[in-house]
Amino acid sequence: MKTLGEIRAQLKHTLYRDRAEWTKQGYQPLCAICGEPPRNNRALEMHETFLTRGDVVGNKELKYDIMTRNNCVLVHSECHIYANSDYNKNACAFNILKYEKYSRVRKWLVCVNKRMHGTSASEAIKLIDQVYKEIQLEKEVTK
Repeated sequence: MKTLGEIRAQLKHTLYRDRAEWTKQGYQPLCAICGEPPRNNRALEMHETFLTRGDVVGNKELKYDIMTRNNCVLVHSECHIYANSDYNKNACAFNILKYEKYSRVRKWLVCVNKRMHGTSASEAIKLIDQVYKEIQLEKEVTK
């Protein structure tokens, strides 16, 4: 079985590859918070958006389950500091839904919620429902 560190490294590599976009500096991922590419040759960091390692302390199974593209984004270290503010959490949720299907993210959160203590997963479900509605409204406006 892989260690948590190995799973995190593999997921970060996958996010770098699958969430890359064309920029002036080439094909690379953008920070989920500020939308800018990596700066000063420093790699983006991985951030757990909806459920953090602190939310699942003591639950070994969930500690591994939150390391998924349904929960994680890439951010600059200076953006990471403020990632848990409401505004930035919304930005991270938008980023996840930009690349992952809403139905898959929601289904994952519902499954995790059934196995979790606390309200973090149910709050995350409300957040992605809200963000998804905003995305749908934005699409309607731009038609």
